[in-house]
Amino acid sequence: MKGKSSLATHARNLNSLREGVRKSMTEQAKSERLKTELITNVSHDLRTPLTSIITYTDLLKKARYY
Repeated sequence: MKGKSSLATHARNLNSLREGVRKSMTEQAKSERLKTELITNVSHDLRTPLTSIITYTDLLKKARYY
């Protein structure tokens, strides 16, 4: 009658829940890493052309005074 008692059933359920929580936490950590990477890449991709635009705008403003 190995593994047939109610205690064994509860132990299996508890182990299953623990495994589910572990997988969920792993997926959440992975999702957070991907989100951070996306934000970093998007901000870099936006900052690069904006820096060029700001630089050219400053040059145009300075050229007007000469």
